[in-house]
Amino acid sequence: MGVGTAASFKRLGDGVYSADGTMLYFTDSFAHKILQMRLSDKLVTTLAGSGKEGSADGKGEAASFSCPCGIVMGPNGMLLVVDSGNYKIRRVCTATAEVTTVAGSGEQQSEDGVGTAASFNGPDSLALSPDQKTLFVSDFDECKIRQVQLDGWAVTTLAGSGEEKSEDGTGAAASFDRPWGLALSLDGKLIIIIIIPLLVTAPPSRTRRCCRVIATCQVRQVNFFIFFFDF
Repeated sequence: MGVGTAASFKRLGDGVYSADGTMLYFTDSFAHKILQMRLSDKLVTTLAGSGKEGSADGKGEAASFSCPCGIVMGPNGMLLVVDSGNYKIRRVCTATAEVTTVAGSGEQQSEDGVGTAASFNGPDSLALSPDQKTLFVSDFDECKIRQVQLDGWAVTTLAGSGEEKSEDGTGAAASFDRPWGLALSLDGKLIIIIIIPLLVTAPPSRTRRCCRVIATCQVRQVNFFIFFFDF
């Protein structure tokens, strides 16, 4: 791929550091690849993905993705990746580059279930609980927050009715307007959800975003502004 500025990308997604801080792993959505950069010398190489859109499990470039985006570091050096175009959650072993589908049938639906018996309608971002037992997924097009138990890969809905609204409440009584980014509070007790409305009425230099928070499945809302300055 290249070293430093000699490397090139098509559309960068999310990134995550290795546990020892020596590597950066990140998604290139439009290249359909998982890339890695050795921080000591900025060498960028392909960890997994053929570069062609597909959904095959396999090792390294024998595997394929369709617009991978969200990525987190799971236990034992395993990356968990949203394969958004395939509506799946994929696992990538950083030691062997082996890619395995762990959740999602590949159908654009929203069924709870175990492993590939479950389905997603538009998975986007990921967040991992501090104990590394639960993976949280923003199901953008389904307007829900889903959770995946890493012990057995059971997929359930944590919050969201599935209706494209913005109502506070508990569990399925709450609703979201296309939840996007996810983050956890430092103590892991709150999930912070960033929602970007498709229609932005604020001035061009100021984009209004909505931040929703889940605490014990209770959803509440905080509004804020992100400012962009031109120099």
